[in-house]
Amino acid sequence: MRAALKDLTSGPTSGPENAPLKMWSLTGPDWGNKMCVAHRFAPGADATPALAGLPDGLCPVPHWGYCVKGRLTVRYGDGTEEVLQAGDLFYWPAGHTFFTDDDAGEDCEVIEFSEVADVKAMQEAMGDHT
Repeated sequence: MRAALKDLTSGPTSGPENAPLKMWSLTGPDWGNKMCVAHRFAPGADATPALAGLPDGLCPVPHWGYCVKGRLTVRYGDGTEEVLQAGDLFYWPAGHTFFTDDDAGEDCEVIEFSEVADVKAMQEAMGDHT
């Protein structure tokens, strides 16, 4: 099944003030119960405070994806970090956070795939039942 970005559901145009983003998503059985999300993170975005209510303050959802533009840093529960940049494929196991450089000069854009059940469990843990 093919979907253009314009066919995805538009999400928030800005998240918490410390993590400005634009998000589009698509889910459903035709996508193998996966959620596809296109993110745009502004320079200085930091997901860490938004994850504070989760165990260890880290995202419990594994993600697979591709970095279309820019770069961001992923930090894992053991303190290791890796830098993702345009052209990279990625896998982030459960237990991560990420942030972009304040001085990046451009947004970071990633396309990410996750299990719908994992995302719903995280939303429930955060009290978001939408």
